[in-house]
Amino acid sequence: MRSALTLGGLMIAAALLLALVAAATGERIEENRREARQSTLRELAGVRLEMPSHRHVVACEEDVVALALVERGYGGAMDVVAAFRDERLAGIRVTRHGETPGFADILKPEGWIGSLGAAAAEPTLDAVTGATVTANAVLRARAAALEQYAAGAPWCPP
Repeated sequence: MRSALTLGGLMIAAALLLALVAAATGERIEENRREARQSTLRELAGVRLEMPSHRHVVACEEDVVALALVERGYGGAMDVVAAFRDERLAGIRVTRHGETPGFADILKPEGWIGSLGAAAAEPTLDAVTGATVTANAVLRARAAALEQYAAGAPWCPP
């Protein structure tokens, strides 16, 4: 009985410690995520935009439009950004995901996803093995972004 109480006390202490660490670091973690998203937009579009944080919320600057989308991949929700420059898709990046390590390599800019901005036609998945759900989620986000952008840009001020 005594060891059960000791174990219970240790579990409560560990939970409190984890809660304190989460509270102390939460703001910094969110700031790091914002900075990473800004870096992604600079890489894609060449300008600093405020990163959209909700599905289909858009950021505009000069001739650049960024669309944020959320798609469901194998590991859950994936935050995807599509940047358009000079009325063309500049590129797509995944800024947050829960995909399986290894399979998620296609989401790195130097991987398969890096070619999506330059592709004129719908890309195929013939070279991506084992990550079909992940790749299909990116392709759905790409299609949604292209459709939204083609529908017009009433969100950007003149």
